[in-house]
Amino acid sequence: IAEWDGHAVWEYARGPSDFGIDPIELGNLSGGALEENADIIRGIADGVQGPKTETALLNAGAALYVSGRVASICEGIARARDAVSNGRMRHLLDMAAASSRETS
Repeated sequence: IAEWDGHAVWEYARGPSDFGIDPIELGNLSGGALEENADIIRGIADGVQGPKTETALLNAGAALYVSGRVASICEGIARARDAVSNGRMRHLLDMAAASSRETS
């Protein structure tokens, strides 16, 4: 990770276990055809347990941290997990899908 704090760049290494996520074999993250990928995304939004969901939560946590919305990646992961568990993530996905269908 290379992080700019407004004055200097800080470089450090982190792995999934540093954020409470088990390491994952890269092959467990592959997708497939359009419908399979859509099912994977719906599964992530529904909180289906597995490496794809954990990876999405880690990425969301990092994005929330980089955007300044949370103080740490761990806090971002917790917020993302909360958005999945309370249904907000699925609601946003459904809204995006509906909007996509309206513009096609």
